[in-house]
Amino acid sequence: MPEVSATNVDHSFHVNLDQAQADFYGNVLQVSTGVVQRQWRLLTAGLNTQSYVDLRTGREWIIPVADPRPHPDWRLTLMAEPHTVAEVTSAEARQVIDDPGTSDHLAITIELRYRQTHLLLRYEVRAYPGAPGLWTRVSVRSEVDVNRDELPSYLLGSYGERLNVAAAETARRVAIGYYNDTQHRNHDDLPILRQEVRDQWHDRLETFDWASLLFLERDGAGLGLVKESHKCVNQQGLDTGAFMVKRDSVTVTGLALTPPSYGGSFWLREDRWQTGWATWSVLYDGTEPGRQLAVKQFDRLRYPFRPQRDLYIGANTWGSGGAGNGSRRAATQANVLREIASCADLGIELLQIDDGWQCEPDAEKPFDVDWSPNATRFPDGWKVVREAAAAAGVRMGLWAPWSVDARALIRNYHEGGFRRIKLDFIGLNKRDDLDKLMEKVNTLIAATDRLVGINWDATEEGPRLGYYFGREHGNIYLENRENGPTDSKLARLCHIRYTPRLVLRDAWQLSHYLNLNQIQLTIQNIDRVVGDFSNCREYTHDYCFAIAMMAVPLFFQETHYLDASARQQLRPTIATYKKHRDAINQGFVMPVGDEPDDHAWTGFQSHRQEQAGGYLLLFREVYNSSDQSEIKLHFVEGKRIRFTDASSGESWTATASPEGAVAFTQPKPATYRLLEYKVVSLA
Repeated sequence: MPEVSATNVDHSFHVNLDQAQADFYGNVLQVSTGVVQRQWRLLTAGLNTQSYVDLRTGREWIIPVADPRPHPDWRLTLMAEPHTVAEVTSAEARQVIDDPGTSDHLAITIELRYRQTHLLLRYEVRAYPGAPGLWTRVSVRSEVDVNRDELPSYLLGSYGERLNVAAAETARRVAIGYYNDTQHRNHDDLPILRQEVRDQWHDRLETFDWASLLFLERDGAGLGLVKESHKCVNQQGLDTGAFMVKRDSVTVTGLALTPPSYGGSFWLREDRWQTGWATWSVLYDGTEPGRQLAVKQFDRLRYPFRPQRDLYIGANTWGSGGAGNGSRRAATQANVLREIASCADLGIELLQIDDGWQCEPDAEKPFDVDWSPNATRFPDGWKVVREAAAAAGVRMGLWAPWSVDARALIRNYHEGGFRRIKLDFIGLNKRDDLDKLMEKVNTLIAATDRLVGINWDATEEGPRLGYYFGREHGNIYLENRENGPTDSKLARLCHIRYTPRLVLRDAWQLSHYLNLNQIQLTIQNIDRVVGDFSNCREYTHDYCFAIAMMAVPLFFQETHYLDASARQQLRPTIATYKKHRDAINQGFVMPVGDEPDDHAWTGFQSHRQEQAGGYLLLFREVYNSSDQSEIKLHFVEGKRIRFTDASSGESWTATASPEGAVAFTQPKPATYRLLEYKVVSLA
């Protein structure tokens, strides 16, 4: 039978959802979100992007390439190459409504068959109405039972996204990535953000194998690429690849298809599709604020914030005991009942029981258990705790290692009514491990009527979930920041000492390219922190709480240790925050001021474009000597603005400079202000 070219198959469709639209007629696939539009041409070897346009400006990003054999947007070494022949076996576009894992969108799926290599390839596109970009992903499967010896031993040169753009003409390339292993990155020398800017072209290949985001900018326009994977700057993970920039193209390598020689995973299977890492491609105005906003807008559509699940002030039993069995002792029925009452008094809405609930006190093997509440620690099982929490209006959460069976987690959910599960010790060294973890989490969430959210622990260096993967299930537990330890034998753990400027700096850096309302930020009892290299006692309890206001506040401590003075500071601060929390979370949070270092004026701006307003959270740090500072704000250039202090109710108006700068006054150092603002007119 002769080979069938992809161009001879009937695969037409037309579908729309709000502003989003997808059409496939003849050899052309065209997908639009109402903000951007991308067009592919169906070649003999697959789909090739011919056009990518920002509909707001008309800016075209794709350039014609003189190539007698054009490349598809993907390549699998020796399996799907420009010379191989692809046959379209199916093509569909459908509306995806009320998907619990993401926002409503159009899902376009094109499946192809490479007869010469027995490879089946699925290309997916998601179009979110009103989004500044598109989501794409390649998946593969074999149509025969493949022997390992019949496969390429590695996938060098393979990729899942390639765009023909004039990269050599871009004025600026900006690569961005975030570190994990926050357990050991708690020092001024160890920022959580890595950023590299290149503004000259040296006519050679540029490779960014550590970055999760890459931006190309020129003449008031920008193209951004985000790898939806568990990559971190210091952790490659499972075949997360790199961004490769050539004179006339940018390529995203890494397909999550770990070869057999690494980790033992079989990358091509007959029994199921193996999905690759997805890519977000976003278009924006070429400015840094525009760059940050476009990524966060797309991120919120891909991983929507779900207030009914994710909006809470939390506490955790672990952070006051100095680690090990000293912290596990907090997980007892008597102590948890004490904590429930304390949380209710302060206005904390969720209490998570951390490690220790499952084992005997001072157990040598605390994880060699059946994952039921230990009878010594919880003589009444979860019954008394659950009843007390319900009476106090406090929700409950639970810690567990990622290896715990889904059935055990579901059993504890039903018995204890837990609404958050913190998964720890994750080590995704094999593709099978990643797939099994996501299968387990999906099983857990489905069995709990989608009431449970996951806290993904990012504290260690091993391959965990990273920052741009898995957040449809919950949020990121960022870092352990404890009070001690006081025991000199545990002095090696002093690297997790709570230090306000470093927690604030981490939040400030994360807010560049992540939505902070999906990040848990630690609050510690500063009166109990060992006073060696942390200057936290020069700040106040309410200041430390304010650091977490734009994120998910987490009291990583036994809150019953907070004395009367601390509670007097915290109660009104928490109450004020709750009044404004919904509105804060509707905005997109961006950093303002200088990077926190104990000497800065710094903070965050939560902006709501449709309301022409939002919130400012400003900090004058403890060693700052000036009671006034000009802070450059976003999206208010040259406008007249009304500000209202959220605590005092005081209001005033000011005019932003043409660059957006506004002067603010705070008479005392080590203080903060939460301000609501509204643009009232042009200057």
